[in-house]
Amino acid sequence: MAKSPSKSGTIDLPALFEAAAQRLLLSVRQGRLLHKTKNIRDAGLPLEVEFRSFLGSRLPAPFTVSSGYLFDPRSVCTPQIDAIVVDGTESHELMRSDDGAAYVPYPSGRTLFEIKNSTRGLGAHVAQVKIVGAAIDKMRADAATLRGNSGAPFVERPLSVLVVGDSEGAKLSQFKKIYTSRLIDPALTILLDRGVIIGRRGAMEEFFVYSERDGVNVPFALDFLSFRSSGEWAIWEPEVKDNKSGRALLWLYFSIVAQLNWAVRGNQGTIRDFTNQVARDFPMILKTTLSAATKW
Repeated sequence: MAKSPSKSGTIDLPALFEAAAQRLLLSVRQGRLLHKTKNIRDAGLPLEVEFRSFLGSRLPAPFTVSSGYLFDPRSVCTPQIDAIVVDGTESHELMRSDDGAAYVPYPSGRTLFEIKNSTRGLGAHVAQVKIVGAAIDKMRADAATLRGNSGAPFVERPLSVLVVGDSEGAKLSQFKKIYTSRLIDPALTILLDRGVIIGRRGAMEEFFVYSERDGVNVPFALDFLSFRSSGEWAIWEPEVKDNKSGRALLWLYFSIVAQLNWAVRGNQGTIRDFTNQVARDFPMILKTTLSAATKW
């Protein structure tokens, strides 16, 4: 009979997510092999499939992850979305294409991902996210005209994320040109190979503190809900430098968990305490504002 352990074990979260990040980056290299065979259409599939697997295997019920489309009752569909976090309590999937793309009502799409191997064609990547966001905004606006009273349930706008596997050769000037004050989508951009996230500075960042973060003695940390603010775009990096890709992926994952808690439970789910602890213990700190950045 095996003995019961006499001491508590540990789980190395940064290392766990670093392993997942390296699998994602390996899928980028696999995609490059397809690209060299002139199979341009399928070159991005390995990263998309691996990312959907990574996220879908870690989200709690009733959430699932699929590629597909959001639609409204007027039969208007968004362009295809690489990965959608779908709320299973409201998904009502009415159709699925031969390639596995799901068609679900737009309120059930909680988080939307555009997944790209590289920053090549960044303008087109961002434009695709913007088109999807604009389509959903029109659907939400149409529904708002039918609300009978102010007590009707509020549909949270989905969080949009651009996932880039390989940012080698990425030019800051290009990001500065595209990420303007008017840009809403994508709300978050992760450059996985660099382990950095581009997100807005929150208006309350100095109060979203743990460890007396004042921006002088201790750097500001990125708030899980800062995408709601109109603050300037900034580059954020892990406070601890080892396993940078894994730490950025860890932060992104729990930011999604926090956003789902907010969207579905009004931030009242018991996971809130846990995600707050993650934000404190594994922060993404301010490296520089995007406008002032001179190097990655």
